[in-house]
Amino acid sequence: MSLNSNKQLLGFIAFCVGLVFVYIYFFTHIYVEVEVGTDSDGFFWMYHADEKQPFQENRSFVFRIHNNKMQYSFNLTTLKSIKTLKSVRKLRIDLQNQTGRFFLKRIVIKQMGYQPVCFDTPEKLKKLKVMNGVEKLIYQPDGVLIIASAEKPQMTLLVQPKLDAKFFFSVLFFTIVAGFVLGIGLNSIPHAAEFGYVPYLMVFIGALIFTGSTLCKTMHADEYVHIRAGLYYADHWLPPEILDPAIEHTYSVYGRSRLNNYEIVYFLAGKIARLFNCLNLNNLFKLRLFNNLLFLVLIILCLRNRDYRILCLPAIISPQIWYVFAYFNSDAFAMFVTILVSYQVVSDGSRLNRMLAENTKPKTMFLNIAVLSPLFALLLLIKMNYYFFVIFLVLYFVLKLCLRKFSDPMQALKKVALIMLAVAVVFGARYTTDLCINGFNKDEKLAERQNTLAQRLYKAGTPLEQQHPYMQLKDRGVTIKEMFTKRNWGIISFGRAFGVYFFEPCAPDAYHRLILLLVILFSLYLTISILRSRDVESVWLLLFVIVCSLIMAAASFWASYTLGFQAHGRYLFPAFGMTGFLVLQALKALNKPILNFFTIGMFILSTYSFIFIGLLQLPKI
Repeated sequence: MSLNSNKQLLGFIAFCVGLVFVYIYFFTHIYVEVEVGTDSDGFFWMYHADEKQPFQENRSFVFRIHNNKMQYSFNLTTLKSIKTLKSVRKLRIDLQNQTGRFFLKRIVIKQMGYQPVCFDTPEKLKKLKVMNGVEKLIYQPDGVLIIASAEKPQMTLLVQPKLDAKFFFSVLFFTIVAGFVLGIGLNSIPHAAEFGYVPYLMVFIGALIFTGSTLCKTMHADEYVHIRAGLYYADHWLPPEILDPAIEHTYSVYGRSRLNNYEIVYFLAGKIARLFNCLNLNNLFKLRLFNNLLFLVLIILCLRNRDYRILCLPAIISPQIWYVFAYFNSDAFAMFVTILVSYQVVSDGSRLNRMLAENTKPKTMFLNIAVLSPLFALLLLIKMNYYFFVIFLVLYFVLKLCLRKFSDPMQALKKVALIMLAVAVVFGARYTTDLCINGFNKDEKLAERQNTLAQRLYKAGTPLEQQHPYMQLKDRGVTIKEMFTKRNWGIISFGRAFGVYFFEPCAPDAYHRLILLLVILFSLYLTISILRSRDVESVWLLLFVIVCSLIMAAASFWASYTLGFQAHGRYLFPAFGMTGFLVLQALKALNKPILNFFTIGMFILSTYSFIFIGLLQLPKI
């Protein structure tokens, strides 16, 4: 048997084992969400059985309920008691607390392959049948009040699960994609060792992004403020005056406009959208097309250059990144810029590194500076959370100086200083333009606009008790511990970095658990491989990635804690750029088949999430 045949046999076995694992993990867990309130702490039991079975302890789950919490979730089954929703035909609910009063708002039961079973309206909750221990059921518009007459009241519910035909189609598609990617992993595509599969995946992702852009009417609740800011620059060349009544429609519910910051993406997108006027496209699609074109440029770069393929690996592993390229926003442009800049800084064949390594003629050097300085200036003209990426780049350059990676460190320092000077000139021109239009009292004007145009729930002058309950949590007495336990800031932020669409998470819990497992394993693999390599540059770079990412996460958390609860995973996107940068720099220390395994595994999960949780759920045109 040939070496290639052995690879194919091992690959087929791994694929079958993977399918069994997916079946066990996804299709045998019954996930239950319960919303129940109580006057004092107590317990909630849920028993399950089929039509002929009695209720037994080995088919039950119990959890503690608290008087200050209503939402609970759990897996009704475990690997020791594998069940499908088809076999669950009746439930028994036992309740216990000191007062004997409960308010049941909803029960939702989910399992992949079945439509959710929901008891979330008064009509559906009336299906509760009292066994014993209940004095009265009082049905209200948002739930049912249960008054117990015994220590442990008991009620039953009949369950009628229905198969989800659309889901089984998704499983079939998922299997086909997995088989295709398996072929890539077995080097069936030429130059797979040089990440030659990346352009194929990028083309596939690009098709999904374009499909979402054209079919989905509403992709994100904040898209309208981005659209209005982009359309302003379709007809204007200069930033607006803050108090101009003509831009009031661009302000969000928080009393802020995207036109008030220094982000250049709206100017560029507005001008590109104007070029499409001859095509008779609607404004929404014209601006979405700008982000689509950015991704197309990345595809072209991946086709031509191996280093770009590696830098784009993070864009393959998270459907949230695909999502931001599918609707108009400023995050996609910021990701695009970080990839272009990363190539210039870390790739040996880039224009910047050639200039720093060679003694070029003055004319050639100034030409390089003229080309590079606008690119690096863009780092100061994108979202402010990407300033952490700028700090990361500065630390990396200082590291290279300390490790004497340049043949002439002083000359390299002088050339970088010239680039930074040119960057300061470009940014200074933008800042001066804004200063001439809005004056030195811009902050006062912004405060006035916010006080005038912000909705009362989000206005700074509104009394705290009348503001939105997610505003100024620190002032409301919420502790840092509660931000992670009751408010779930960490869980939500991770979910919104790896596949949550619109605002509310609609992905099965199993998907996020599995993607979290792969992220943890990949992080451990990357860390151990770099530490074992004992390459000083890679080890220091790993430390920079960890420190900058943690500080960035801390800044995002603090904003959610002190201003408004915004646990958006896209705020952490610069960490994806840093990771691609690290992988390219430390490539020699990494095992390529293992790296490909993690990349392809997360790509498969991302494909499932983006199509069947994202595109199929979002409102269509």
